[in-house]
Amino acid sequence: MQYAHYLYRLEHADAVKDEDGDWTSSGAVWVFVCRCREETNGKGARITLTDGKDFVFGSLIQIPVGNEKIQEGAKVMITQQEISSEDLLLISSVNDKNGIKKMEELTLNGDIRIKGECKKYDLNTYHNRMWV
Repeated sequence: MQYAHYLYRLEHADAVKDEDGDWTSSGAVWVFVCRCREETNGKGARITLTDGKDFVFGSLIQIPVGNEKIQEGAKVMITQQEISSEDLLLISSVNDKNGIKKMEELTLNGDIRIKGECKKYDLNTYHNRMWV
């Protein structure tokens, strides 16, 4: 299978006014973006970022053409298998003990291949590439 992994992006919810007129936000939540292929950088290869600095990336992510561009700086997570919506909500609660425990469990089980920040994203003809 060409795209055996799952790409998620952390999205921050917009603030809304409650009935008392106070602004509140529901925080951030992990959202499924698309299938992908994660390739670990086992050789310590470097890329040049937009600011001209060299960066040793952890993984190169291959993404099918036609998917939305992930902005540099966005928090991303690549998983071995699809994560249930209940677990996505749980791990989005970074200050919640159960959320932290679930994130550790998914990482230890090998379900989460990498979690990090999009450092560079290239649109290409055959597939898009993202470096984390």
